[in-house]
Amino acid sequence: MAARVDTSRVEVWYGEVRLEPAPLISYQQESQRTDAGNRVSDRVNLTLNGIVLNLDALASGDLSQMVTRRDELIDAASGDNRELRILHGVNGSALSGTAIITGVFPRVDGLSFAEGIWTNRID
Repeated sequence: MAARVDTSRVEVWYGEVRLEPAPLISYQQESQRTDAGNRVSDRVNLTLNGIVLNLDALASGDLSQMVTRRDELIDAASGDNRELRILHGVNGSALSGTAIITGVFPRVDGLSFAEGIWTNRID
C-alpha cells in the first residue's frame, strides 16, 4: 500500500478521533438573557459539515469500507463532552500540532448522512 501524505492546513479532533478530511465549521453565538434582558451567558453552536471519504486506494468502491468509516464517526460522536481540538496541520501557518482551538467539550446534538451510493464518499 502506498503511503499517504497528509497535507491539510488544519486537523480537527473530537476526543481521540481525527476527523479526516477536516470538515467545514460554522460558528453561531447566541446570548442567553434574563427576563429583564440582562445577558448571563453566551451559547455557541458549532456545526461541522464534511465528507466521509474512502482513504484506502486499495479498497476503492468498497461499500463495506465506507460503512466502517461511517461507523467510526458514529462511535466518535456518540459521546458528549469529549474535547474538540483544532490544530495547525502540516501546511499550516504555525508548527504542526499548534493549537487553534482547545479546551472545548461540546454536547453533540445530531449526526446525519446524506442519501447516496456510498462507494467512495458519504456526505
